[in-house]
Amino acid sequence: LIDQNHVLIKKYNESALSRDQVFIYKIPILLSSNFINYEMPSNSLIYTPFRSLGLICDEVPPAITKLGDDLFFTISCGHVFQVYRSDKLQVVLISKPAPGEISHLCTSNHDTFVSVENAVYRYRRAHLMNQVLECPGKVKGLLCVGEALLCYDEQNNLFVSQIKTLTCMRLTTF
Repeated sequence: LIDQNHVLIKKYNESALSRDQVFIYKIPILLSSNFINYEMPSNSLIYTPFRSLGLICDEVPPAITKLGDDLFFTISCGHVFQVYRSDKLQVVLISKPAPGEISHLCTSNHDTFVSVENAVYRYRRAHLMNQVLECPGKVKGLLCVGEALLCYDEQNNLFVSQIKTLTCMRLTTF
């Protein structure tokens, strides 16, 4: 310990035959305020920058979409959803607010389907297009499979709709 803000670390070169080659690093303690202004070594594998989605989204599972060669994450954040490009976690778009808090979401190409209470809404890019369907109970799950939109509610009703026409093809109770 050099002072209350820094630690001195000695590292011996293992490949050297003698202990003449010693590397000394002056590293700030992580709890100090000086750590913010510290420049990280460019060749370090320990100190690498990163971003996390966990600090900006809620408990709704993200939807993953591949468009061309790019992979996108769609996450819910209260009444809106955000789309991130996966390689750099850059925000691509933020939607207009939904009528209520988003409980489930799924994506198909440029369409995003969100459930709010007992209704499912369709967004094209970031704009609310229309209400797709209304369930008798609160929506418990939402999934896009190929050209079909699957939705089930708390009363065990399964709705299967075509994504292009948005017509309900089948209603099954289980």
